[in-house]
Amino acid sequence: MERYHLYYAGMAANQTTEQIGLAVSVDGEHFTRHGSDGLILTMNREQEWKNLRVCNPTVIKEGDEYLMFYQGVGEYSDGVVRTSIGLARSQDGLEWTPESEPMIDWRRLEDGIVKVIPNKRIDLIEPSVLKEDGVFRMWFVVKHDNQPGNSLFHAISKDLRTWEIDTSVSLSGNCFGPCRIFYPQVLKDGDIYRIYFTLNNQSNSSYGIFSMQSMDGKRWERLEQLLPESYDGFVLKPREYFACGLHSWTLRKIQGKINRNMTSLLRKGRNYFGYAHPHRLSVSGGRTLMYIHNVNDGGFGRTLDIGLFDLINGKPYNYRHVLTPRRNTPAWDAEFVADPYVISIC
Repeated sequence: MERYHLYYAGMAANQTTEQIGLAVSVDGEHFTRHGSDGLILTMNREQEWKNLRVCNPTVIKEGDEYLMFYQGVGEYSDGVVRTSIGLARSQDGLEWTPESEPMIDWRRLEDGIVKVIPNKRIDLIEPSVLKEDGVFRMWFVVKHDNQPGNSLFHAISKDLRTWEIDTSVSLSGNCFGPCRIFYPQVLKDGDIYRIYFTLNNQSNSSYGIFSMQSMDGKRWERLEQLLPESYDGFVLKPREYFACGLHSWTLRKIQGKINRNMTSLLRKGRNYFGYAHPHRLSVSGGRTLMYIHNVNDGGFGRTLDIGLFDLINGKPYNYRHVLTPRRNTPAWDAEFVADPYVISIC
């Protein structure tokens, strides 16, 4: 029987400890946490490169094992937080053994991509991986002061140890205005590469999901906004029930609270700040689903949960929740759940 594994990141109530969990399903829609609490990959206080967080899992099947690519976030001895990409292995997709050192260390970015500035944070984040003709291809985001809007890069490897990083920017958030790019997922549809990704409008904190396509996986074109749905081209702003064009900061803050509360009441909090982190999967019965994390606002603060849409002719329909944080508990994923990545297991 086919079943589905939802790998995700969860944040504890301390808003500092982020780790990776697993929920399982037989239909791709109704998920329950694996084991006693779902936790499968932990941060490690003894390993500097992931002594704060592990998150953003991507899982592929390679021969007789499963490979998980993820990001490790660590606070280093100089007090600066930096992020690298790690690798874990599994025989069944349930029990995971992480490698002790990063697969791609943040220091690799000094090889022609960024100038590492002392006491400045640098993040190599959010891997997306395909294997083609015996070669692993990885797309990842670099977040650094000299990459305004964040930048998407591409790397290849034959053995998962030696990576050749293309130093040219594949895609940048500032190509779309005052935006940052996050959470790429690259798929191959026939001869065409398709990328799903998130843009965050820095001027108003809104998030949206977009797609583009490419013939080589490096040069992207044909931008399409998927969520929130837009009939006027590129539109990325909070949902509002009224706008008064107020100039007073105090009055704008009051107006924002009213809009958030109305959104929470009338739309159950959905899509005030937007949707983020898309992951597309075809499931049994010929359906295609898009899993996301949903940035909600309950009126006084943001929360993140995981939901999905049916993807029909490339358009998302019929949103429903599939995994929510265990709020007001000591659970490891009490604060939020995010970073969905789903695979089918036969």
